[in-house]
Amino acid sequence: AGCLAYAHTAPAHSHNWAQSQATHTAPRSPAAMRLPLRSSTLSSPSQGPRAVAHAATTKSLPDAPARRTALAGAHNTALPQSGPALLWLAGALLAAAGALVHYARPHPTGSFATLAAADCGPIAMYTATGTPVQSQTQRIMEEMTSRQQQATGAGGATTYEALQRADKIWKGIREMPTGDAAGPAPQFVREVSQPLGVVPGYDVVVCGGTLGILAATALQKKGLKVAVIEQGLLRGREQEWNVSRSEMNELVELGLLSTEQIEEAIVVEFNPMRCGFGSGPDVNVRDVLNLGVAPNKLLAMLRARFEELGGTVLERTGLQGVEVCTDGVRLPISGENGSEVTARLVVDCMGFGSPIVRQVRWGKKPDGVCMVVGTMASGFPAESNTSGDLIYTCSPMFEDSSGTLQGQYFWEAFPASSGPTDRTTYMFTYLDASPHRQSLEEMFEDYWKLMPGYQNVRLEDLEVQRCLFGFFPTFKDSPLAPSFDRVLQIGDASGIQSPLSFGGFGAMIRHLGRISDGVSGALAAEALDAKALQGLNPYMPNLSGAWLFQKAMSVSLGENPDRNFINELMTTNFKVMEGLGEPVLKPFLQDVVQFGPLFRTLAGMILGDPLFGVAVLLQVGPLAVLEWTRHFIALGMYDLLHKVARAPLESSAELPWLSARQRFLLQCKVKEWEYGSGNDYVLPSTSPSEP
Repeated sequence: AGCLAYAHTAPAHSHNWAQSQATHTAPRSPAAMRLPLRSSTLSSPSQGPRAVAHAATTKSLPDAPARRTALAGAHNTALPQSGPALLWLAGALLAAAGALVHYARPHPTGSFATLAAADCGPIAMYTATGTPVQSQTQRIMEEMTSRQQQATGAGGATTYEALQRADKIWKGIREMPTGDAAGPAPQFVREVSQPLGVVPGYDVVVCGGTLGILAATALQKKGLKVAVIEQGLLRGREQEWNVSRSEMNELVELGLLSTEQIEEAIVVEFNPMRCGFGSGPDVNVRDVLNLGVAPNKLLAMLRARFEELGGTVLERTGLQGVEVCTDGVRLPISGENGSEVTARLVVDCMGFGSPIVRQVRWGKKPDGVCMVVGTMASGFPAESNTSGDLIYTCSPMFEDSSGTLQGQYFWEAFPASSGPTDRTTYMFTYLDASPHRQSLEEMFEDYWKLMPGYQNVRLEDLEVQRCLFGFFPTFKDSPLAPSFDRVLQIGDASGIQSPLSFGGFGAMIRHLGRISDGVSGALAAEALDAKALQGLNPYMPNLSGAWLFQKAMSVSLGENPDRNFINELMTTNFKVMEGLGEPVLKPFLQDVVQFGPLFRTLAGMILGDPLFGVAVLLQVGPLAVLEWTRHFIALGMYDLLHKVARAPLESSAELPWLSARQRFLLQCKVKEWEYGSGNDYVLPSTSPSEP
């Protein structure tokens, strides 16, 4: 239950654990689906967007859901205008709705009814009564497998069997017992009140190498002795990750790679990125998630740099447990690299499916899930395959055969580097982990029916090279506070990625400098107990506030909003942000929620249509808005503290009578205010200097 199947990666979210392995899936088989769609392009949910070629009229947006997260979060965080309590709440909700602008709501299993979508032309919708003996997904994936050698690395398994394994994990999560009914948690981590008995072999052992190699290289560069444990081979998959240039430049600024190496890893670039919803106007942005990075090249360069600095990679090595002693950690391992490894600190970068996280979160279902299916296919018109869709809808919300409203599908698309007619397309939605939710294969069946209308192509004219699928669980209590001494979660394992974007790769790069400085400081101060390590995974109001956005993009069973409610909400949200300019729009699109931009966005939405704000409030519910309000107020306080108290606190950290531990905790507090308020983000302007 702790593992999740993740198809593509995390956009830049890519992982190397069990969940990453479940990649692309097939939708449920539709019998006769009709849904009005308009031509457009898709972008990838977690790794990064790529422009998808579409015929005639298509939209291009920034890539993956991670980016949408930024938008949604930003919108939702905006503070409503002063006024009656109802309007205030409506404003808050609007913000949440703003998040909707970024993400699509998940849709449960069931049959589909006929809908008419704004200017998209009718598309066949189907009534699903069950997956046939051989679904269209199974047929396409088995034909594809017979043609090609399978991809490897995180998110690289694209076979029908891999899809079935992912669906089995997803079903297990939906049906898992919770609370006391789950029974005792597995004891993967044990704490013992005795010394290690030997000098730790490493300062830090990073478990999970796909994204962990980023942190490992940054820590090794700081002079620490670091090892990476990877169950398989430490190498990237074939499917590209989508990022912005400013994110890649972080690797240069941290001294991990050179500008030339970054350019070598970038294999495709496209502009503009389109955002569009229903019949509303498109919003086009440039230089946001518009790069395709080859994970295999990037990880090979980072590994070479890591080993050049003296780091150790233990491949084909299984982690059998974690034993926390009073002066270090013992890690039993299997494979060709001995029987155990010892360290002062363990960094868990094993993603959502980490066995350590599974133990900590035992008996608790995810608060939300993003389900994603898609393809990388050849056969799109080369002349139009030059831009991408960051987030796009071409139909209203859909119902099942009983008339029950289910949710909203969102699209993402972008060009692939493998050829001028190759394009990656994703369809994603947000939902809870209720037992009745659809499977990845059922969602894939919808994809085959809807994608041709969205891309304005015929399915028979395309050759599917890879099927991409996965699901990303999130929890409200994120980032995950350390539960054990000497064990720290980072990346997707910590839940630091947005509940809207699920962009693991982008989130890892954004926090890489903070995490590497913090880990180095904790080791220097011997501040390795769970309480001290909480300073590295603190409360972040901009992340917590994004949950209202996901709520606004969701449709609970029994709710009956207007079928175009989400499209109208997102259209309004983007219209306001576009009018406020790039300082508001771009941070949102890159997963950064800031108090000022959020306040202005929300105020603009309320002033533009106060009654719609009330509708958002009614849809999300006053309790959710009140919960969000607490995070919004905290966001404003963090913003103020960062601007007013940062300098004095940094000076205080240098006082000679403070202990090393006290200095470390003060430095963590300064970073908490900075990152928790989104003030770590700076609009890109100049190229970084060489290390």
